[in-house]
This record gives sequence, C-alpha cells and structure tokens, in this order.
Amino acid sequence: MLVLLLLLSPLQYGDTFDPGCSFMNGQCQYSVKLGHEGQCDTQTTTATTASTSCCAAVQNDVTLVKASMAFMTKRIEELENTKGVRPTSPYGDLSVEQLQKLLLEKDDALRNITKQASDEISLLQSELDTCRKRPGCVRSTTTSTTTTTAIPVVNYNLTFCDFESFSSCGYTQASNNTAKWYRGGGRPSSVTGPWNDHTIGTPNGHYMYIDPHRSALWYKRETAALIETPLFNPSPDYCVQFWYNMAGRDIQDLNVYAKVGNGLGYPVWTRSGQVSAKWQLGEIDIGSEYTSMPFQLVFEGTSRSYYEHVFASDPIYHDTYGKIAIDDIYVYNTTCQNLPDCPPGAYRRTGNGSRSCYTFHTTSARWSRCHEACKEENSASHLVAIDSEEEQKFLINIIKNDPALTAAGSSGFFTSGNDEETENNFRWTGMDTPYSISYTNWYPGQPNNVGSNQHCLLMEYPNADYEWGDIECSSAFPYICEVDLPVASPATTAST
Repeated sequence: MLVLLLLLSPLQYGDTFDPGCSFMNGQCQYSVKLGHEGQCDTQTTTATTASTSCCAAVQNDVTLVKASMAFMTKRIEELENTKGVRPTSPYGDLSVEQLQKLLLEKDDALRNITKQASDEISLLQSELDTCRKRPGCVRSTTTSTTTTTAIPVVNYNLTFCDFESFSSCGYTQASNNTAKWYRGGGRPSSVTGPWNDHTIGTPNGHYMYIDPHRSALWYKRETAALIETPLFNPSPDYCVQFWYNMAGRDIQDLNVYAKVGNGLGYPVWTRSGQVSAKWQLGEIDIGSEYTSMPFQLVFEGTSRSYYEHVFASDPIYHDTYGKIAIDDIYVYNTTCQNLPDCPPGAYRRTGNGSRSCYTFHTTSARWSRCHEACKEENSASHLVAIDSEEEQKFLINIIKNDPALTAAGSSGFFTSGNDEETENNFRWTGMDTPYSISYTNWYPGQPNNVGSNQHCLLMEYPNADYEWGDIECSSAFPYICEVDLPVASPATTAST
C-alpha cells in the first residue's frame, strides 16, 4: 500500500502535477510505504518514537496518513481561496484563465488523493483494532522520562457537553419552575459565581448557572432550577463527571438526579453551601437500578433568595449571593473506575516532581475549538500549559522524532496561553483555575500583538526549537492536549 504525503510548493507555470513526497523539518524528502521506513531514492526518514510491539507500525501508519489528509485538506482550501485572483511573481504573465485551469487540475488531483487516503485510514484503523485485540499485544515505548501510554481496550460511549453551543447538547429546562439555569460567561458578580468558564477559561467561554436575583420571590421560600439531559440508553453502568462552582455566602444546594420515567426520586449526588471559588470535579457511578432502563440526568440548583418592598422604594433583595455553576459534563456508559487516566496514544512524562500525559493533534483548528477538543478527551484534559524548560524540551523531542508531527507543526502548535482578558498579561487557562505564565520562551520580538488582535500563544518557530509567538485566536493550527496526573507521595511510590 502506498499513501502519498504532500504539500504543494508555489505554482510555476508549466509545472506538471506529480505528488509523491512528504516533509521533514519543512523539506520534501520521501514517499511513505506504510508499515516500512519511508524512503525517496537514497534518503531515509528519521525513525519515529521506538516501539517494540506488533501494533506500533500500524499505529504510526494511521498517524502519518491522518497528517497527510490534514495537509491536503488545508491546501485545497488555500487553492479555493486563490481562484480568480490575478497573481504576481513567481507567476509572471500567466493569465487568470490559465491560472484557474492549473489550479483546478491540481485541486482535482488533491481531492482524488484525499479520498484514497481516507479509504486507507479506514482500512488501517480496522487493522489496528484487530491487532490490539491479539493476546499480549501492547503498544509501549519507554525512556527515562517518556512512555507512550498503553491504553486498555475499553468499549464505551461518551456524551459530552461544554455549553459552548447549548442547543447542540439537547438539554432542556424544567417548564414548571419559576427559577431557571442561564448560559453565562465571565463572572456575573464580584462576590459569587466563577471567574470564567472551565472549558476555555476566558470571558469568551460559557457555562450554565442559576441566578438567585432573577429567581427571588416576594416571600422567603426555597426555589429550584432544573435542567435535564436527553435520554440515555440502558447499560449495566454509567459514570458521570462534571465540573461545578459553588462560591458565595448564600450558596444553597446542587443536586443531581437519575430520572427514570417521570419521577426524580432521591439525589444520586449532592453538595451544600459554599465550596470553593475554584472549579471542582464531581463524579458519580450510577448502577443498574437506574440504568437498566432509559433515564435522564437532572441538575438542580436551589436558592432561598427573596425581596421585600419598603413603602414606595425599590425592592430590597436578600440572599442573592448564591450563584451555582456547572460546566463540561461527561456521561460514559461504563464505570468511573474503568476510565483510563490518559487518552489513547498519549505520551507520559514523569520526573522532576511532575506527572502529565500529552496527546498531539495534527488537524488544525481555531483556538477555542482546540480547547473543546481537549476537553472531549478526558475530564482533566486541557490545552497544554508549559511550565518549565524541561517540559518545553520534552515536547520538542516528541515532535522532532515523529515525521508526521514535524510536518503538521511546520507553522506551530497551539497552547492554552493567552492574554484575552488583560493585554500582555499572558495566562494558562482551561483548568480549574487560570494562572499567570512564569516560565517563558518567546522568540525575539515576540509577543508583538500585530494588528492589536494577537492574543493566543503558539509554539510558533520550528527552526528555533518552537520558541513562542502570539497569534490571532481565530487562526487554525495543530495543538497539544495535556492531562495533569496526581503526583504520588513518597510512601505510595515506595509501596508500588
């Protein structure tokens, strides 16, 4: 099987379209024979991360072909945008009609190759799935600080909602309640509620919250706002993970129900009173008593706010500092214990008091979408935050030893760093609490905020070991996700 990895050079009039090479450090070097080292004439590739198992070659093939498709898709978009525009050098006196004809020929050829690559990915993925089911077949790579995580084969479905697009989640409000959940962003109050959402961690992100001021009654009585998920199909077990924020002196209750039929029953999870200004992770295992039949999850936030009239003055409100918020809800049809701590294909980093795992994505996306994609991997996942020179070098080493990543990252990789909230005050966001950047690795002259619209941090310069630059958040780039793992205590480490 032969799959071609390509990226077109600037078009020259009279060129013939003859794809057949891939990229390494930004240079066209070789064709790729799947399952073998790539070679083009006498040049050979740098070996990808070492692996000793039966599945490694197929896994590498899948990665390479996916990287190829990402580049071809991006190039097709560039060609589409170029049509109808009269070029300057190096196209010389080429007419618009001649240019369009040449572009269409190359465009059609790219589309045909993209379709072939898509078919190859399907076949390779099937081969990879079959390989992983063979007894004793474990994909693993180990150095002093790096491991390509061997993820157990676990079959489960995930339903995820981050409220960035509320309608896509299919959640509904209970119609018979005066109190409601509202979709918000940033911090609606200086004394209650989250500073920002959990998904992105900037004022542009969203979450759901109850507003005691809006739901206050003219007499003191508890009110409840209920939001319901769509129905979930029967399964022996379910695991629910979600992030919640309960900050404010008048916080009441956050309850979660597993609703079967029309009855709520008792809560399967509850918290009361002020917990923390940080986002907290809630986790629930729901057993077959609920899950043997279709059921819904119901999130209930309560308040005891009220108001009173004093003569002809405006109403006086009481107990309104009780905004409860939820974000990033994960529902798996398996037990919580069955979930891996790192996503499939992750690289694990240990040492120097740190334990993290990373996944590298060759498909380009806008910065906000990269945040969402990372969240979909794992309840603790976020766009990468680089806290040390050692971590920067760790990431660079992985990229440089993988031709697909080197090719995909020719223009850089998105991180979670940004100064969207305060200009030139860069922070790592998308975690339980955003925090300021201490270690920096800016390229000379960066950040420069060209056009007053560059607010996102990119590992931008491959030829300078991916030193950083700021870039428009609306741009599309590959990205790296990170999961921060608990650091074992010395006593625990000694006993394992």
